[in-house]
Amino acid sequence: MIKKEIDDRRILLRPHYQDFDRVRNGYVTKSQFLRVLNSFDIYPTEEYLNILLKRYVDKGTLDEVNYYKFCNDVDGQDKVTKDISQNYANKFMIPCNKVIDTPYISSHIPKNVDEIIQKIRKMVKEDRIRIWGFLQDFDRLRCGNIANSQFRIGLNMAKIP
Repeated sequence: MIKKEIDDRRILLRPHYQDFDRVRNGYVTKSQFLRVLNSFDIYPTEEYLNILLKRYVDKGTLDEVNYYKFCNDVDGQDKVTKDISQNYANKFMIPCNKVIDTPYISSHIPKNVDEIIQKIRKMVKEDRIRIWGFLQDFDRLRCGNIANSQFRIGLNMAKIP
């Protein structure tokens, strides 16, 4: 009955439940669950409400309702819509055996650190990149030291693979 009502009125419930779910864990309280239904003038009878709560209440904490499952069951797409969505999504899939070339990656693998630094210098001069600005964000104390992962992230932000 609720699914038919939601389909007829074209209501999306999930965004309204997500407003109450700050940590995005898929659960809201019973009162929040009922508040969203009441905001759309969906008033299940007491008998149907108990059935809904038995189905979607978390068994560990009896005060929380799993709105994510409820929305999947109620807002769920029909078979035709799922097929259309899947066909559309498949058009944009990249085959696994296709190699995507990037402009900076070459077949030559550097053998030592000097070659790597030379490549970085060349890219920095050609593209006029100031690496210091990207790495300085991670050096909070301005002491000249950052972690390896931060160094890698800084180079990625500067578009240096």
